[in-house]
Amino acid sequence: MKKKNWTITKLIAVGSLGVLQFVLTLPIRGLFIGSGNNPLGAIFYLVSGPIFTVITLLLVKQFGSVTIKNLVVTLTSLPFPHVYPFPFYIFLGPAQGIILDSLFYFLKQRRRLSFLLIGGVDSFIEAFSLYAIYITIGYAHAEKLPGILLESIKMTGRLILLFGLIFLIGAASGYGAYLIYQKIKNTSVVRRIQQ
Repeated sequence: MKKKNWTITKLIAVGSLGVLQFVLTLPIRGLFIGSGNNPLGAIFYLVSGPIFTVITLLLVKQFGSVTIKNLVVTLTSLPFPHVYPFPFYIFLGPAQGIILDSLFYFLKQRRRLSFLLIGGVDSFIEAFSLYAIYITIGYAHAEKLPGILLESIKMTGRLILLFGLIFLIGAASGYGAYLIYQKIKNTSVVRRIQQ
């Protein structure tokens, strides 16, 4: 069997998905940042990120596809306000992509499980990194995030529950992306990308 390598079509598809993710999340980014971290903006991020990640993996099926998509999102959004501080933002997207690509590589024999896990891990990384950076640098709105002080075991239990919920939201988004892919997988555009 011939090994399928990267093609120009696959690179264009991955780059296009990165630009599409940026364009669709730009208004929410403004809402999230402009309103002092509106919870609706956070939920939108936790749902939209895994959807784009899983669709990218399903369409291209190549190691590095999420890393490239995240790099495109990072580079196209550099001139705009960020939820993350500048130096962290440049490294977070590609690093997150490497982790998710690795998960896909190691779980490619278990498709449905892999997309649930990848969706959950994608949301978890997003939320946990934001939380960790806010605590580390003392972000101005950090007091709005639950559990900043970690003053008791009870608070730690809430954090575990919160990150578990975030993981479940991401897993549901990953599975939703899998269902979307099932609807479009036989179209001529998808077949052309996967050649």
